[in-house]
Amino acid sequence: MSGWREAVEAHDAEALASVLSEDAKLRSPITVRIPFEGRQRVVELMTEVFALIESMRVLREVRDGDLQVLEIESRLAGYDMHMVQLVEHGADGLVRQVTLFMRPLPGVANLAAHIGPRLVRRRFGPVVAAFVTVPMRLVSVLARLIDRLSPRFV
Repeated sequence: MSGWREAVEAHDAEALASVLSEDAKLRSPITVRIPFEGRQRVVELMTEVFALIESMRVLREVRDGDLQVLEIESRLAGYDMHMVQLVEHGADGLVRQVTLFMRPLPGVANLAAHIGPRLVRRRFGPVVAAFVTVPMRLVSVLARLIDRLSPRFV
């Protein structure tokens, strides 16, 4: 089996690249519209995620054949998050697909508001990133507001 967990815990993009298959895929909890396919794209995304991780603790790891499941508590971009990573390994032991599940919604919106502009800036420059930042931050603020107000409506 690979060292996916060790690379993620160390926030080490080089180590991460070494455990990914060339055609690795990462399925995002934020959108299905932007595929992260191929080692380079997955490493690019995870490098930006690593920059936003303030703390991370693996609560549980379960392995079943080629499947590795990690349950993680983390603080990403100023928000406490709970995450499950489904890591699928190929016959060669390399990671071929990672599917991420995250909660709560305000935390996911906050992560999107931070990571989206970073990825856009990397590919298209700061001007295009500025156009992405405003609507994504608005979604994040609205999700947090709804989260704070929701107990009043139960």
